[in-house]
Amino acid sequence: MQYVKLGQSGLKVSRLCLGTMNMGSKEWKPWIFNEKESEPIIAHALDMGVNFIDLADFYSLGAGEEVVCNVLRRIARRDDLVITTKVGYAMNNDINAQGHSRKNIFKPQY
Repeated sequence: MQYVKLGQSGLKVSRLCLGTMNMGSKEWKPWIFNEKESEPIIAHALDMGVNFIDLADFYSLGAGEEVVCNVLRRIARRDDLVITTKVGYAMNNDINAQGHSRKNIFKPQY
């Protein structure tokens, strides 16, 4: 595996990053791999030298991060990995379950 610097962070990451959109809960999408099905995929990536793993809170509405991290706890050392995630997509229809920030609509009364 080849490794490159991640921007100006000083971290070295594998040129290949393991994307995890396909891991989580079939309740989200029927083609998703559950934890048991995801483990051999993650293990193979790690065996091949991948140390860069990409997640998103949106994947399986949070279950994706849980599945991947449960597997990683069993088979890897956290210090050996660079794990990234994305945020901002709607997790459900609730007004407070989406976006990066919200405008404060409450004005203090002094």
